[in-house]
Amino acid sequence: MVNSASRFDIVTPDSANRAEIEAYIAERYQQAFNATITTFMPYLSCLRGQDDRLLSVCGYRPAAYQPLFLEQYLTDDVADVLSAHYQQVITRTSVIEFGQLASFSSGTSLPHFYALANGLLSHGYLWCVFTATGPLYALMRRFGLDPHLLTDAEASRLQPATDQWGNYYTRMPRVCAGHLAQGAEQLERIVSHHRHTENANARLI
Repeated sequence: MVNSASRFDIVTPDSANRAEIEAYIAERYQQAFNATITTFMPYLSCLRGQDDRLLSVCGYRPAAYQPLFLEQYLTDDVADVLSAHYQQVITRTSVIEFGQLASFSSGTSLPHFYALANGLLSHGYLWCVFTATGPLYALMRRFGLDPHLLTDAEASRLQPATDQWGNYYTRMPRVCAGHLAQGAEQLERIVSHHRHTENANARLI
């Protein structure tokens, strides 16, 4: 778990350090799935340590401006799918897609998600959708998060692209959805508990 000295940044398509962040994602996917990734989310959130070293990256794409990558797996517009699933009217302007999570440092993903969720909530986003492998889905459940399953992510539904996915689709990826505020509340509890534990341990040293 990272400490308060860590820095959270957003990298846009025009950012000077864009190539560095894309290379980090590509390296992680190569190591984890033997995949070759050449296309990336338009926005990349980054968590850096005190030494400016990259700890974690997670991309995101607003649904209001363009089709989502994971809509290839769906049979309908993402807003219609979410509206039917949650039994309420949900518009594309309130939906954000997460993707391309990459981390080489243990314990950094949860505080990264917490910072990102709060940032997106402050900009009016209410719902998130993402594709989670089996291990990632299990991790989220273990931490008390509540990802709602929408459908399986089937490789056969992808349009031809330059990306080569290696063994990614053997990891049982599924399209999931979540309520950002509820997720942020649970992540805050986890992060706060960890900080309390760290402080208690420090007093014993």
